[in-house]
Amino acid sequence: LHPFHVSPEFSAAVFRFGHTMIREAYQPWNSVDPNDPVSTALSSQLLEFSYNGGGLTSGQLKQKWTTDWRHMLGLDGMDPIKPTAIGTGLSEELFCLPEYLFKKSANDRPCLDKETGHLNLARRTLMSGALQFLKSGQALAQEVQQKLEEAGSPCRIPILQPDCLNIPENDKATAIMREGQVGKRFVDQTPLWVYILREAAIFGDGNRLGPLGGRILAETLSAAVEASGTGMIVKGKRKRFTANPAFGGRSKGKFDYEDLARLAFQV
Repeated sequence: LHPFHVSPEFSAAVFRFGHTMIREAYQPWNSVDPNDPVSTALSSQLLEFSYNGGGLTSGQLKQKWTTDWRHMLGLDGMDPIKPTAIGTGLSEELFCLPEYLFKKSANDRPCLDKETGHLNLARRTLMSGALQFLKSGQALAQEVQQKLEEAGSPCRIPILQPDCLNIPENDKATAIMREGQVGKRFVDQTPLWVYILREAAIFGDGNRLGPLGGRILAETLSAAVEASGTGMIVKGKRKRFTANPAFGGRSKGKFDYEDLARLAFQV
């Protein structure tokens, strides 16, 4: 296999846009067993399962707690459980998390107005970026734009204006981020994670990543597929894909995530 390395910009900032898409609760969660369904699953419960299995039975997760992707994707006549919009808001279930979910750090600070033993997820994410000396959103956008121009690409990475960096429905947070010397730097040296979230809200209406975040995500996934040696992508170019009808793809020459979910529930 070809060597492949995930950049810190991706792992410590861009990839974490998904945190803001997590709902407080998922309803319904699983109806595979009609005699024992899970009508509502809280994010905190799902995190507990992810961390230590939530009390696994014989080393296996109970079937009723597995993800029923038919609900998540809205398949077979079911209403889809849509994620929340990408933005700077975190659900209450994720805002402060038990400290045992994190690797201990000397920079940890307990959550305010919360029982002891909890840490602020947003603070941990921002601290991780700072400790890895990630470039600001503006600096990285300028660098990527320069690379695109040197390559003769017509693509453009517009830089967010200061008024686009306000935190929606949180005037207090916006004011704090603009106070003093730190605040002056925030509007033109925005932490990459915050920049990616605001970019998605401005350019993608919270439904998709913006120009910078989307490019970093796409290039990372493309490089990972190419490095896998499957031959799906070679030297940056996608090869022709022919779907195997035995797997039940519903569209000619295409096998998407919905097809995969349907196949999984048939096996």
